[in-house]
Amino acid sequence: MTRVKVNDGDGHWIHSNGDLMTKVWTSEGWKDLPGVYETHSEFLPLQPTDDSLNLTIIVEAVEQISGSETSLRPLFRKEYKFLNVNSADFDEVEHE
Repeated sequence: MTRVKVNDGDGHWIHSNGDLMTKVWTSEGWKDLPGVYETHSEFLPLQPTDDSLNLTIIVEAVEQISGSETSLRPLFRKEYKFLNVNSADFDEVEHE
């Protein structure tokens, strides 16, 4: 498993106040990706193609599913979302 986070881009992704900019171009437009993300083992193709988006990351989301009327606890299910990003915008932080 490889995990990545947004890099500093040799100064290209740093705000004037010194904070890291974490908004990058993705297959779903501009997204703020401040965390660490696992990479998908294979690239997910895009239609139309965008050659700059050459790495697929996994963005994890938790979705609440309502239980039955007799249930006292709501049920939760993990849902995984995939985004294609530019690999040059990310640094590897862990590799197993």
